[in-house]
Amino acid sequence: MPISLNPSTLAMKPVRIAVVGLRFGDAMARLIHDELPCYEIAMVCDTLEDRAQKLAAYVGARAVYSLDEVLADQTIEAVALFTGPQGRAVLAQKILDSGKHLLTTKPFELNTAAGEQVLKCAQEFDLVVHLNSPSPLPAGDVMQIQKWQSALELGRIVAMRAETWANYREQADGGWYDDDASCPAAPITRLGIYFLNDFFPLLGSVKRVMVMQSRLFTGRPTADNAQISAEFENGCLANVFASFCIHDGEPYRDDVTLNFEKGTVRRRIYRTADRRMHVDHAELILTRPDHAEETLILPGGEYAGWYQWEAFVRAVRGDACIPRVLLGEINYGTRLLAAVAKSVATGLPETP
Repeated sequence: MPISLNPSTLAMKPVRIAVVGLRFGDAMARLIHDELPCYEIAMVCDTLEDRAQKLAAYVGARAVYSLDEVLADQTIEAVALFTGPQGRAVLAQKILDSGKHLLTTKPFELNTAAGEQVLKCAQEFDLVVHLNSPSPLPAGDVMQIQKWQSALELGRIVAMRAETWANYREQADGGWYDDDASCPAAPITRLGIYFLNDFFPLLGSVKRVMVMQSRLFTGRPTADNAQISAEFENGCLANVFASFCIHDGEPYRDDVTLNFEKGTVRRRIYRTADRRMHVDHAELILTRPDHAEETLILPGGEYAGWYQWEAFVRAVRGDACIPRVLLGEINYGTRLLAAVAKSVATGLPETP
């Protein structure tokens, strides 16, 4: 099932992009090529020449092997950057300095100050910087939770529990997944990060976080089993469990429960085996004190964590209804992940 796009977006001139960092970007480039006519992939870039050439042949683009080659092409309007987070701010700054818009992935940066500087630069240059998490527009599940909270007077959130797991049996390959500094509490940074970026802001300001992790099966030197506990300034408590160690037939578990003073909301995502997120769906269930239940189904792409491809195109084309940069929201997640990294290093609770 193709990704549904607004006809007005399809009427816009496609955004001419380069995809940089093909370890993860390969899958993204193929999705863009196959299902998103609002983009034109002009270049693919990776330091591994064979990887770049193979993808270039599939998407009909030019293969290059350095970011400088991408930035030298004045016809490129935007860069889809899928390198690891450590030092991403340096690459992002070069992209913005060249006058190009930026689409990238979570986590944005591990260095809080460097990440904030890049975002301020984007604002100054009036360039678009979008991530999949936090997303530029409120996701459908988050909006519905806020709507229920307000309309039904559920009161404040007092607790949150989230869990995500997959069956990974990876081996070390020298990438950023192998480095505790780049990938602290690896399952949290790679999978649990969506809860930190998209749901923690509903709970308020984080007072302190504490991380526990273990290494059970992975061939990497980093953890494959982890959890984070968080205390918020308003007294709310949260726990996020993330693991690569669980093989139960599900391709990728992704559940969150929010306990309000007067109700509980559960969100679960049902995924297909090929993990093409836009063909999955999410289920929201609200339970209230009178035992009444309300259920809402959201199709793929309308819940937190996925790329808002259409929003990026519309922002680049000047749609004033689409935020160009979410400075506060992205900084919230960056500070939080920095505290996670510090807790991993110290073994103690840390303050964002």
